[in-house]
Amino acid sequence: VLRIRVINSKTALDKIAVKYTIVHVGPEFQVPTTTTLNASGELSITLNENLPYQQVWLYIENYVNTVLVVNEDLTLTINAGQKEISFWSKELKLEGTDCLLNEQLLKHICFNKSQRSALTRELTDVCMGAAMNQLPVHDMQTKADLIYTEMKKRDAAFLAQSPGFAWAIESETKAEYYEWLLKAYWNKPTPDSVQQQFINFRPYLTTNSSTQFFRNLKDYYTIKNFSKIDAARENLFADTAG
Repeated sequence: VLRIRVINSKTALDKIAVKYTIVHVGPEFQVPTTTTLNASGELSITLNENLPYQQVWLYIENYVNTVLVVNEDLTLTINAGQKEISFWSKELKLEGTDCLLNEQLLKHICFNKSQRSALTRELTDVCMGAAMNQLPVHDMQTKADLIYTEMKKRDAAFLAQSPGFAWAIESETKAEYYEWLLKAYWNKPTPDSVQQQFINFRPYLTTNSSTQFFRNLKDYYTIKNFSKIDAARENLFADTAG
């Protein structure tokens, strides 16, 4: 359960709109919802799926724009007297079983944010270049590995100054890396060692990156086996003809 509470508001509390998107596994992996706080300035969001550390993107205009993960319970208290918070601030009060994990993940998002954005853009460009046959696969893999190394260095630098929950941070970084690497290898020969990495990876969190990893993994094997499926279909039609 995610509980939200706004305090010290000069606006009628039941007029405050809350927009949130829960990340799911399946065709509609993002489902947006708009609702309002109650007269006491509170809202409870129950996550009905039995998914671990499910991501919730949250926006309350003039108050907060952030992303959280809910595994057991989390309470978010927002002081309306503060300026709008983007992702993380000390004024963002988190309580509950999942609070320390969320604080760490939000701090990680904000750590060297420009570097993080640049590395994501580079990884996307390199992998899509290979997917669109504009970059040889071998060159792509070399460049992608170098980018991933820099991503892990950023994680290590963050964890050195803010230890804790390395398993979650490393899982998210790896999910992002594999998410794009899978696109690069669509319908292309893939080294056995790389395929084994895809198969062995088990994300800990249910987030945009992890669910996209699973979607891309499904597409990867669908495309990879398409010729076999097509041949089987032709054989089936041949057996039933006449």
